[in-house]
Amino acid sequence: MPWPREPEDQIMEEDEGEAEGQVPSLTLPVRQLLETVQSEARQQSVEEYTREFEQLLLKCDLREDETQTLVRYLASLDEKIAHVVEQHPYSTLDELSSLAYKVELQRKIKGKEEASKPS
Repeated sequence: MPWPREPEDQIMEEDEGEAEGQVPSLTLPVRQLLETVQSEARQQSVEEYTREFEQLLLKCDLREDETQTLVRYLASLDEKIAHVVEQHPYSTLDELSSLAYKVELQRKIKGKEEASKPS
């Protein structure tokens, strides 16, 4: 007989009584992994964060709405990058991460230009 699982360790399926349009709850280990990645995200480049985020999605085999995935990704970006990215249209994680990468590059270039200007 398999060990009973705690309620917080289970992913609820949509057909198990969740309201339509509601995102399934995450398992405790998945939630912990996401929190770890999100706390480290602000110290990483967009490219590093995107790579780690995508690996985590595959590792955890998350089954969630694309919109929720985009919200999770965006919530962990540097606030200044996220603010600019939110002003542009995107519908996939690839589009969102590409926009974030471009904004990060523009910010780096702008920062170098300002640093090289004579005072």
